[in-house]
Amino acid sequence: MDKDEFLKSKYAQQLLADADKQEAELKEFNASWQSFWKRNASDLGAILICHLAVEHYLDEWLTAANPATKPIGETKLTFAQKLELADNADNFIQILMPGLKQLNRIRNQLAHDMEAQISDDKLKPIRSIVWWWHQSSGKPCKEGVPLVKDFALMASGFLSLHANSIRRYGGGLGLVAYQKWLRDAVGKKQKG
Repeated sequence: MDKDEFLKSKYAQQLLADADKQEAELKEFNASWQSFWKRNASDLGAILICHLAVEHYLDEWLTAANPATKPIGETKLTFAQKLELADNADNFIQILMPGLKQLNRIRNQLAHDMEAQISDDKLKPIRSIVWWWHQSSGKPCKEGVPLVKDFALMASGFLSLHANSIRRYGGGLGLVAYQKWLRDAVGKKQKG
């Protein structure tokens, strides 16, 4: 079909008749598209980096805790599924768990909702973990993205150090062997 034939077609005639509507729709689309670029890319990037860093060290911890499995980083597990694997009432990770789950919620909201904001209310689980770190150092607790960054640093460091302890004191047998070593080391009798 050549250009002249196309312009005489019913389709082309309808497009021309609807030109004002299409122009309005294009203007609406452009405004919507621009709203993507008005978001604070620095905050979004910081939250994504925090999430990625914590996930890296969570993978390290899960692999140390479960040495007989495939390295967790090579699996197709989501962050939430990894948290479920780590969520055990008898390990140190419980201290971090409310903040880890909230970090994942915040990341998901920012990734999937154009209007999502990081409110003080959303930061409560993270603040409740980080506040004692700030209190002990005599520093005021931060707010917003800086608070999330502090939590990511704290959680990542804790996960990394604990993974090293599991490997060192668990004799390569994972979390259960480490926990047995720990009970023996502190002289705590096992329930049962």
